[in-house]
Amino acid sequence: MDEKEKHLLDFLLDIQCLDSLKKWSETFNLFDILKIAEKEICHSNMLAWLLQPNGNHGLGNAVLQQLLQTLITNFGADSKVIFDALLMNLDHFEILREYNYIDIFAISHEGNFVICIENKIFSGEHDDQLSKYYTFVQERYPDYTARFVYLTPDGHIPEKPEDQEHWQPLSYAQIIVMIEKAMAGKTINPDVKMVIQHYIDAIRRHIMDDKELESRCKGIYQKHKDALDLIFEYRNNRIKTAAEGIKEWCRKKAQQDEIEFDEVSAAGRIGEVSFTTPFMTALLPGFEERKSGWKDKCIYHYTIYNRKGGEAFSPVLILAGKNLDEAQQKCCRDVCALMDGKQREPGWQWWTLKSWNDFSIDNNLLMEEEYRISLFEKLDQVLEEIKRFEEGLKKKLSLSL
Repeated sequence: MDEKEKHLLDFLLDIQCLDSLKKWSETFNLFDILKIAEKEICHSNMLAWLLQPNGNHGLGNAVLQQLLQTLITNFGADSKVIFDALLMNLDHFEILREYNYIDIFAISHEGNFVICIENKIFSGEHDDQLSKYYTFVQERYPDYTARFVYLTPDGHIPEKPEDQEHWQPLSYAQIIVMIEKAMAGKTINPDVKMVIQHYIDAIRRHIMDDKELESRCKGIYQKHKDALDLIFEYRNNRIKTAAEGIKEWCRKKAQQDEIEFDEVSAAGRIGEVSFTTPFMTALLPGFEERKSGWKDKCIYHYTIYNRKGGEAFSPVLILAGKNLDEAQQKCCRDVCALMDGKQREPGWQWWTLKSWNDFSIDNNLLMEEEYRISLFEKLDQVLEEIKRFEEGLKKKLSLSL
């Protein structure tokens, strides 16, 4: 018996160690069954429903009240705003989804009050959206008191200093506290209560860190590290399937002269696959040698990040600042000026210039060919968006000449 077989045998003889995970693995959860626990849009829909004062959840305005109290007390306001907000009739609030692209928009025309919630779970900021939403509300509702909420798993602040002045960070841990306080002492429909509890459990397991689960998994892994690493290495894993699929798509598009694809740079990379385009390479010329931040010749990449076990993908345009000469620095500044005029501080290393909407592939597709076809269709859509983006840059460039 070789060493690898011995590690596997030791693990099998101690297989009952996995029983401690049954609390999580065998628990029925509606959000897990529907495969929506990690979909940002579903969380926004659920929160909008809970915030609706006249929603059929039976909680009335309790969740909205908890949110308003948190925003007012945790982030401060003058005494008049505090009293006006806390004495406001919350039943007059209207909760809207995707109003002017804002994830959740709560407005009371009677109370002259607006709450904007931008929900970011697995995607980042893009297209200067926080600034745009803030400007829209200030211009459309100049006489309303407005609160801007940047909701993330851990409650981190927005990336840009100017957005930090207006957008209040909020975490999903705080959301759970609000919902549980709103439910306390209420008699609500058992089916509704089950759905809300499932939602809270899904947040804890998929959005936040479940410390008890983390501790037990770490203990099992430390005890059987070699066996589990071996199983992980040989598992039927969609991350690798997705990476190979993206590379295959890149080869096909490169043969059709729609993109440029560096096989050497892509070799061995699973979590991300990158390509370039003739137009953007002309705007951002690279190196003669492989000395960029990616150890290739390019100072930019269109990158598809492969997340969530080959189920979720994030397309971005990113710049690498390593080893740039003055001419290349100027090219980066010129492209940024064409887009939005924003500039990084000197010494920047990485710059996500643009992000496109995340997309997902149904991981329940059992046939590899079905998965591959679905992946190719989504990548074709991303490429069309990139082409439209580059056409917009071409128009701006022609106007600036």
